[in-house]
Amino acid sequence: MTKQATYPQGSVAQKRLLLPALAFAVFSAAVIDVMLPLLLTDIAKTFQVQVGTASIISSISSLAGVAVGLLLAVLSVRFNHKRLLLVGILCIAIAALGTYLAPSLLFMQVLYSLNGVGSVMVGAIALALIGEIYPLHKRGRAVGWIVAAGFLAFTIGAPMTGLLVNFGNWRTVMLWFNLPIALASLLFAFLVVPSRIMEGHASTGPVLAGCRQVLANRSAAACLIGIMFAVSTGAITTFVISFWRHEFLLTTSLASIITMVNATSAAVGGIVAGRLINRTGRKILGVGAGFVESIMIVLTVFMPSLTLSWGVSIIRVFCYGMLATSFASLALEQVPNFRATMMSLRGAFGGIGGFLGITLGGLVLNAYNYQAVGIILAALGFTSISFVFLFTKDPAKRLLQAPIDV
Repeated sequence: MTKQATYPQGSVAQKRLLLPALAFAVFSAAVIDVMLPLLLTDIAKTFQVQVGTASIISSISSLAGVAVGLLLAVLSVRFNHKRLLLVGILCIAIAALGTYLAPSLLFMQVLYSLNGVGSVMVGAIALALIGEIYPLHKRGRAVGWIVAAGFLAFTIGAPMTGLLVNFGNWRTVMLWFNLPIALASLLFAFLVVPSRIMEGHASTGPVLAGCRQVLANRSAAACLIGIMFAVSTGAITTFVISFWRHEFLLTTSLASIITMVNATSAAVGGIVAGRLINRTGRKILGVGAGFVESIMIVLTVFMPSLTLSWGVSIIRVFCYGMLATSFASLALEQVPNFRATMMSLRGAFGGIGGFLGITLGGLVLNAYNYQAVGIILAALGFTSISFVFLFTKDPAKRLLQAPIDV
């Protein structure tokens, strides 16, 4: 059994602010993603290109995130985790500023790709720090807040984007909302996150040792594959708004409200899972939430009215939030000596899963209909929970047999 890492000597207030600092970092990394889908048409007009061409910005950012996730799996063995976290947040700030200043689409594609880089770095290192600093019985709740922070970025970011764009254009959102948040998060993390972790920091040894241990571990590898397919089911969010507009003539204003409500539901699901995880187990809770979510995906596109479909969708995203927290917590415990490596690979596999879900869903939609998209994405969901249920172990389960007041 590995030693539990501890927080170095510091003020009580500093220790209490650690989780808010990490959650705020994740929030700052996610909030920039809200702007692009909402204002993609405006960006296309600015650079005088088609919307489909402008959407390549997001694809390049996602691929950059996958690449840096693989690279970070190696670098995290040698480099200080606080520095990696700060570099990740700095990438977000540079992406916001560069996007604001972008004179051409090509320039924006290059600079915005730093958003994908920063998002993966921040998410991986934030979760790794939780694994290294927090005791086992408190990790689940902490992970729940980290996951919720990513979803809450859409709850807060969507109305702020709509408000600020009225005072200028899409560049205004980057300058007066995304950039200040990133800079504030950078300062907050610099002041609060410890520079070193005492006793339990295991990022030593050959640079490829972590990758070898993770990929050679059948449970850890299956967990990564399960996460990849689980993230791919999130593609339904991309298609469901178009489905509602096509089938039920959904208005843009109502679509914004639905987006905020759904994001809040997912955040609540993540927090609830964090509170339940010690009692139910990470694996069982994640598999159960994934099973319900997969069923809800199908029902979403087969409901006869917008009210029923949205109601099902709220349940779906709540379960997805629970799934995200459970699987992140499960991954965190797979290879305790190389948590940063495991979480970096989680980011890379998640990026691949997102690309898979969007690409496969788009191809199916072009060939068939929205109902077929729901069925294929649900099938990916069942594939995800099958991998986790059959091949992944929950190492923390036996350590939490005694009742703990959480």
